[in-house]
Amino acid sequence: MKNALLTLIVFGLSLSLSSQELMTIGEVFNFEINDEFHYSSNLPEQPPNADRITIIDKYYSTNGDTLNFVESHDSYWTSINYEPPYLTYHFWTDTVTVKYFDLDSSIYYYDIGFQDDTSIYYSEYYCDSLINKCEYYIGEFEPDFYRNTYGRGIGQVGEYMEYGGVMDPAVNNNLFYYKKNGVECGTPDTTMVGIRNIAKQFKEFEIYPNPTKSKIFIRANKSIENFELFLINSSGKQIYSNSFFGDKNKINMKNLEQGVYFLKIINNGEIQTFKLIKE
Repeated sequence: MKNALLTLIVFGLSLSLSSQELMTIGEVFNFEINDEFHYSSNLPEQPPNADRITIIDKYYSTNGDTLNFVESHDSYWTSINYEPPYLTYHFWTDTVTVKYFDLDSSIYYYDIGFQDDTSIYYSEYYCDSLINKCEYYIGEFEPDFYRNTYGRGIGQVGEYMEYGGVMDPAVNNNLFYYKKNGVECGTPDTTMVGIRNIAKQFKEFEIYPNPTKSKIFIRANKSIENFELFLINSSGKQIYSNSFFGDKNKINMKNLEQGVYFLKIINNGEIQTFKLIKE
């Protein structure tokens, strides 16, 4: 009798979930001020990293069809050395505004609209949050595979991508902690949480314009005679290095692809890292 009852409960739950529709964009990205989200990129042999985001403002457009969130990022990534210290931590802070449109549309349409398969379920890992998982392929011969996962009120919780014919993922980002309306789920990353205080020391250098479409200028404090500079792409690969003298220098980024870069400056043994955006 107990087994029969359990079967009926499970069957009823399956029917309930299968009858649900995918969440709307507004339901997924329903953040509130002070909500916090910690993400990590988990590629093979990738060293520790975390993108820690806090919602610091929320507002709608004049006509009410666009929801804007102001995000504060207090984050870091690491690079591998072949001698001690074997890991170098690079901390960065930023404030960005993220916009969401068509809030009443299904998350299906937000996620390109090429779904081959969608799943609706409650995740114990995300503290019983309602989850929508969308999987699809793009391309005909050895197509690229995508898996994007969304949670109610906690945004995109997973992003996975494989190039066609390649088994290792090219993208594998996951939410591992969130705090929503004061309630926590998961374990927060507290590595150097005081980075905002450290960032105040970076006044020795001024980097501008940022974002840039071509050149960036590095203005050093007049007390600094020389320093080493390294330009690193978002994958952690060093693509440029040089030694500079004087209080004003420049780097030409015109031929680089659009995206996020990191500028590492070494001055008297001290390492300072700046986030750059190439438009």
